[in-house]
Amino acid sequence: MLVGAMCLVGLVNTASEPGDQNVWFAYSVLAVLGCAAVTWMFNVRRVRPGGVDLIAAAMFGWYVIACFAGGAVVWEKLLEVCLFVPLYVSLRVLLSSHRNLGGWLLVVLCVCGIVEATMGIEQAFGARHSGHSLFNVTGTFFNPGPYGGYLAIIVSIALGYIAQRYTDADRMFGGFRNIRDIRLRRVLWALAFCVAACAVIAIVIIFPATMSRAAFIAVGAAVIAIVLGDGRIYGPVVDYVRRHGKKGIAIGIVTLLVVCGGLYGIYAMKKDSADGRLLMWKMAVGVMVDNPATGVGPGYFRGAYGDEQAEYFSTGDRSDTEIHVAGSPEYGFNEYLQIGAETGIPGLVLFVFLAVAALWRLFRGRSPYAFGLLALLVFAFFSYPFSLLPMKMLFVVLLAVAGSLLSSRRGATVVQRLVAGAVIAGSVGMAAWAAKPYLDRVEATREWQATSRWYSMEMYSYVLEDYPAMMPIMGDNATFLFEYGRSLHMEGRYAESLEIMNRATRLSNDPMNWNVIGNNYKALGEYDLAAEAYLKAYYTVPNRMYPLYLLGKMYSEIGDREQAAHYARQVVEMIPKVPSPATADMQREMQEVLNNLEF
Repeated sequence: MLVGAMCLVGLVNTASEPGDQNVWFAYSVLAVLGCAAVTWMFNVRRVRPGGVDLIAAAMFGWYVIACFAGGAVVWEKLLEVCLFVPLYVSLRVLLSSHRNLGGWLLVVLCVCGIVEATMGIEQAFGARHSGHSLFNVTGTFFNPGPYGGYLAIIVSIALGYIAQRYTDADRMFGGFRNIRDIRLRRVLWALAFCVAACAVIAIVIIFPATMSRAAFIAVGAAVIAIVLGDGRIYGPVVDYVRRHGKKGIAIGIVTLLVVCGGLYGIYAMKKDSADGRLLMWKMAVGVMVDNPATGVGPGYFRGAYGDEQAEYFSTGDRSDTEIHVAGSPEYGFNEYLQIGAETGIPGLVLFVFLAVAALWRLFRGRSPYAFGLLALLVFAFFSYPFSLLPMKMLFVVLLAVAGSLLSSRRGATVVQRLVAGAVIAGSVGMAAWAAKPYLDRVEATREWQATSRWYSMEMYSYVLEDYPAMMPIMGDNATFLFEYGRSLHMEGRYAESLEIMNRATRLSNDPMNWNVIGNNYKALGEYDLAAEAYLKAYYTVPNRMYPLYLLGKMYSEIGDREQAAHYARQVVEMIPKVPSPATADMQREMQEVLNNLEF
């Protein structure tokens, strides 16, 4: 029951900052770890390490090295991983010792899918508020993209289970005609089959409304794998092609054209978004190439991305398309490249080996979870599932299922029991070390969000009364640092603001950080450094007008007519990506500067 309750963390509202979902996660890890410890003492049957376990351990070790290699650790990332390790160990022990737990998990995940799909349907009809003001359907997520990805994983598992069991449905359900033939195992099997079928139906109803192209591709990959893995489905197709060669080839060509057309339609559906992701991938590759050994460190991807994009646009003429789609994304929209950028090429290689080993084990074991893991890995190529707690938990669950399929049929030896006990003891120690500071961060985040109202009300002196005490815990949160640094600037404490804002630029690619740094240097009379900061802000996202406006305004104030005219003209001639009253005011003011300079 505790393992099932752990999976319900996906039904707690997912937020960009730690909250109730993280509290549920931490306590569920401790509870499941307690179950695993009791199981080790009284009921360990078949637990032995395999390839998935060894690669997962190596991946964790390298992740820790990458965290400390950069000198400054983003503790939120490290503490969370130190809770996922005990979760993985606990599930490995429980899944190996209780053979029916995998089926129970499948039922729970399908129930989660049904609940999420029902929420989406209610949102589509206006009976429930969505998690985003711009989208009608988000489930418990803050965006329809990850919502679609979550549904894609669940429906892939459910479809895989139904595809493997549908031929037994007549025999199993037929047994209910005679009450004497009813057995508990048959009832449980029928329940699992019906829940899986209901999950597929509910998800199919709302899935198109998510408009998540990555989720569509993920489900498509899972469906193809289901078809290719079932000889009862593709066998007749192969026989038909063999008997009708030319007609079969023609059908194959038409099918290929339809698939290609569908992929192009997915691309054209949100062309700017697709072009933007290509640019993101290019920048992520650049970050990884620049830091091949240990990467930039977990948590520092955004800052490194901003530096890479600023250098890219400042070192040559770039296409109008790239300039138009450039932005400051919070995620890399490709987990493989982001993992490579944060942990280096060795970290990427270990992750790929881990994913392949788990997939291989699940497919060899004919587990329906294989299709869910495949959907998750495909989705990860286009989105950011490993930046969201429910998706990361699903990944750990699928890895644990894959590792458990290797378990021996014989009882555990004394040595294996001792090894398992040592690993569980280490996991207990790790969880005890990580849980309290992890929960403390949740509480600190809540305190910051309550105090942040002073910042939104522009009462900066009140902000500076509370924020310094939060700095030891919240010092690796980019939004907190921006609010703190800008408040220092607004109160005239420019040198202190520079220290905080420079720290923020390592964690964030938001060009506003550099704008505030430029304002600080300007206030201190360091105009050359201010110009460098404003230009860094501009090249980070070259379709934004504000940094050029600040440059034009600064040079106008210090009397540099040539530079003032240069940047004022750029502002006036720029076509805003998103026209607004603010951009119109900036262009109007720069036009006045040009008029005063008689240009």
